Amino acid sequence: MNVAGGTIRGLYAAGSATGGIEGGPHAGYIGGLMKALVFGLVAAEDVAANVAGRTSVAVSRSPPSPAKPPNPYPAVTWLVKYGHRLATGLALVPLVAAVLLGSTGHWISSLVLLGASPLVYLLMKSYTELVTLMSDMLIPKQEE
Repeated sequence: MNVAGGTIRGLYAAGSATGGIEGGPHAGYIGGLMKALVFGLVAAEDVAANVAGRTSVAVSRSPPSPAKPPNPYPAVTWLVKYGHRLATGLALVPLVAAVLLGSTGHWISSLVLLGASPLVYLLMKSYTELVTLMSDMLIPKQEE
């Protein structure tokens, strides 16, 4: 804010710089991260709109190329597409280990691994959902 309490044209902020309960012991909580992503995206879109309105004479406008640009985020795209399969596959690892340990007489270890299997699935599925949510908000969709 300027001295008069108004906004400063062309100055943008997102995340903990905008105030709120972010920072201190709450620096990494998910609500603050999502707020930073959402308002950062809004600020970026506004900056892009302002820049598009004031293009320089030196910038040449060539027609768009017909070739499809490469995917700048292949790992994120892969995780969004195959995240459920990855979570299921990783959850099967402790399950298989539990069966193998149970067949050798290690029943306590086997029970612990049986309990870990759904937990691994839940954690991986939650991570996949979070990545999907953030990629839907931040990564522009490519036409196929």
